[in-house]
Amino acid sequence: MRLEEFKVGGLLGEAPRVLIGTIFYGKHKIVTDERTGQFDHAIAEEIIKKQEEFSDKTGNPCMIDVVGTTYEALIKISRFHRRYLKFSFSNGWDYTRC
Repeated sequence: MRLEEFKVGGLLGEAPRVLIGTIFYGKHKIVTDERTGQFDHAIAEEIIKKQEEFSDKTGNPCMIDVVGTTYEALIKISRFHRRYLKFSFSNGWDYTRC
């Protein structure tokens, strides 16, 4: 399957593995209020940049698996994380309306 410039899936060796890190999940150390989507922006930025560094070093593309417990939290989180990513994958959320 193609997602923008990424090829995901296929036979072993056909395409580089995609690094997908999960962030903002319940009990994640950076989340201070799961319901409202409050989190430590500085630490979140460090985590995202670290993943991008690994992507650059390995040549494997990366994506972020964003998790939120409420609609309010997902809106707040998506406004933050989309600034840092070349591509983010969403299942059913329209970030352009945020």
